[in-house]
Amino acid sequence: MKTRFGMLIAAALALAAGCNENSGMSDSHGGGSKRDFWGRETTVRGEHGEKLTLVKPSSQTVRRGDAETVTIHIKRNGFSDPVNVSLSQLPAGVEAVDTPKSATGDSVEVVLRASPSADLVTNQLVMVTASGPNGMGAQESFKLTVKDR
Repeated sequence: MKTRFGMLIAAALALAAGCNENSGMSDSHGGGSKRDFWGRETTVRGEHGEKLTLVKPSSQTVRRGDAETVTIHIKRNGFSDPVNVSLSQLPAGVEAVDTPKSATGDSVEVVLRASPSADLVTNQLVMVTASGPNGMGAQESFKLTVKDR
C-alpha cells in the first residue's frame, strides 16, 4: 500500500514540475486571446500575427492619504507601437494618477492615490486594460486593499 501511494505522489510531483507558465496549458478567450494556466498573463493576437501580452500585476495596499506605485508589465511581439494602459473599478476615493498612460517600453508605472476618506476595502479587484494597435486589447486584474492610516 505504501509503495503505490509513494508512486502516486512521485508521479503527481513529476507532473506538477513539468507544468509551468510555458507549458501550453491555457484557456482560450474568443478573439485570439489566451490566458496562461496560472492566470498570470493574458495574450491577444492581432490580425497580422502580432501579439500583446499583459502580465497580471501584484496585489497592492495603499493607506488613506497616501500613494503607491503599481508597475504594469507588457510584452510585444511583432509590433513596436505604443500601448495605452488604463485602470478601472477602483474603490471610491482612489484614483489612478495620469491615466490612461502610453507605454513605449516593457512596463509603465501608475500611481494610485487614496484620499483621506477613501473607502476601506480588502482585496477589491481592479481591472487593467492594455490597448494596442489594430484593436488589440488585453485585460488583467489585481487585488487592491485600502487601509486606514
